[in-house]
Amino acid sequence: MARDNTKYRFEENVYGKGRLVHAVVATYIERYDATLAQLEQIFPGSLQNKNGNVFITQQEYDERLSKSSDVENRFYNKTEDRLLTHDGITIYVSNQWGVGNVEGFYQQAIKQGFTIEKIISSSQATLEPFFTASNENTISPLNQILYGPPGTGKTYHTIEAAVKAAEPTFTWATRDELKAEYVRLIADKRIRFVTFHQSYGYEEFVEGVKAETVDGKINYKIESGVFKKTVENSRAKRVSQLDLSSHYDLSKRKIWKMSLGNTQTDEGEMVFNECIENNYLLLGYGGNINFEGCDSTLKIKEKFIDAGYQLKPQDYNVTSVNTLVNKMSVGDIVIISDGNHKFKAIAEIISNYSFIDDDRDWYFQKRDVKWLMIFDEGRPVDELFSSSLSQMTLYNLKDSVISRDKLSRLLNESKQELEEIKNYVLIIDEINRGNISKIFGELITLIEPSKRKGAEEEIELVLPYSGDTFSVPDNLHIIGTMNTADRSLAMMDTALRRRFDFIEMMPNPKLFNNKQIKGIDLTRLLNALNKRIEALYDREHTLGHAFLFPAYNEQNEDKAFELLKAAFKNKIIPLLEEYFYDDWNKIRLVLGDNQKSDELRFVEEHNESYDSLFGSNHGLETYEESKTCYTLMSFDGENSVWDNPQAYIAVYTSIK
Repeated sequence: MARDNTKYRFEENVYGKGRLVHAVVATYIERYDATLAQLEQIFPGSLQNKNGNVFITQQEYDERLSKSSDVENRFYNKTEDRLLTHDGITIYVSNQWGVGNVEGFYQQAIKQGFTIEKIISSSQATLEPFFTASNENTISPLNQILYGPPGTGKTYHTIEAAVKAAEPTFTWATRDELKAEYVRLIADKRIRFVTFHQSYGYEEFVEGVKAETVDGKINYKIESGVFKKTVENSRAKRVSQLDLSSHYDLSKRKIWKMSLGNTQTDEGEMVFNECIENNYLLLGYGGNINFEGCDSTLKIKEKFIDAGYQLKPQDYNVTSVNTLVNKMSVGDIVIISDGNHKFKAIAEIISNYSFIDDDRDWYFQKRDVKWLMIFDEGRPVDELFSSSLSQMTLYNLKDSVISRDKLSRLLNESKQELEEIKNYVLIIDEINRGNISKIFGELITLIEPSKRKGAEEEIELVLPYSGDTFSVPDNLHIIGTMNTADRSLAMMDTALRRRFDFIEMMPNPKLFNNKQIKGIDLTRLLNALNKRIEALYDREHTLGHAFLFPAYNEQNEDKAFELLKAAFKNKIIPLLEEYFYDDWNKIRLVLGDNQKSDELRFVEEHNESYDSLFGSNHGLETYEESKTCYTLMSFDGENSVWDNPQAYIAVYTSIK
């Protein structure tokens, strides 16, 4: 069935069907100061379907949500997508639009004086869209594998599948728009990519122990793998405290990293909690020495010496205290670490240094702060940082380490925006090439939808190296690709087969619409090759349509023919050699050479007599007197058969 790829140009923007409806309703409200009653009159629910809704109010949305979460998939519900009528009613616009109902809305919008231009897709093909024409409202499986022979567009469609899973309501008019969104989601760590191979293991995928040298000594640290990092990123940002009293411009502020005690000990937890409760930062270095009035490194050193300290060159006692007392300024931002791989709070300094003079036994050095946000669980450092954090207690964060843009966005989001559950995607290319048991280990059970965090049968496990409690949330999508030429689906690991939806992607010669290049019918050519491969081998080793798309999409016929020749030279012939283990008789059968005249054959067949090769007394015990040999005709040189269009046409003319 042909897909309707119609887009709509409205107010200088291009929209899919659902986004067009949203844009028209928003524009109508703005242009005419429309009330809810006026909107209901102009855009009645019957435009959507008999019992439908072009939009619903906040109250209606909340009522539906209390009964079923399905409403979240049927209306544009992000904060920026909610519309406010002139009489102060918040509405949610439906995203359930397709070929069957958008035309009525389109005609109604035209009647209201709106200019909307339909953009019909050109006949030039790209790989067939993976989702529906409007690219909207397709519910993505949590676990899916795109499988098929090489060249059927699995990797190509992975981009679509990943964007659709991460942003279900995103629409695009061109492939470039889709790619731009894909790149944005990768930059935000919402899409990650990994390729499985034979030596890939649990330590790279989940977590492992990594050796590093610190001060000449070997230390071992636990390093999170791509799967664990993605799971940690996908967990909602639960914020227990948030200050929204200011807009935070970071351009003139220094940013610091600080540890409040050892997060792995009860002592560290006590220090952190004391700081949160009393709105200050505490430093353990410096003991019970009062550094008030010490406005230089020299004076701080003198205080230490007077207190009986034996200082080393570049002593960190001095460095850390001098940073807290003199280098940090009012208005600076401090990020509180949670180990080397997470952060758990952000604060703004609101006072100069002061000394706590009471009967405490520890942590006397203080700076008052305003806590901007405190997370219930530590957040992965890659949400803000380009690398892991250092164990150093207090240091300045350079712009090469921390992204000011990401921090600024984080500090200026509302609690609702912060805690909004966003979808994340892990793409596993060549998923069938890895040892699944070795890579997933005990976690293979956790990816099942029914075992995800929040499900009725949710399961949590303790990771072997870190001891962390681990579960997989239901907003993490896993998309795998599988080349069936590498391994048959029937030979797939049973653990994967039970836990993934398998989406077959087979060659589709019809996409070429029988286009001819110098008389060569691309549809018939690919059909003929694949029918013979399936007869001699199987359907899982057929040739994908992507191999011929460069030739198909080239408008210049001479260049298109050169691209077709290149496809045979660099893609098709090497694959056939691999498939048939250099059995050139079968390769020539696939190419139809046994039914061609001599001058049109791609593979030359000739017989070599054993007597002519070895003499009459060769002593070989053979049943035949000669051996059949094959030579692949050269792609280069004058009068090459590969330059003759009739040789390609003859591949399929014998097939009815």
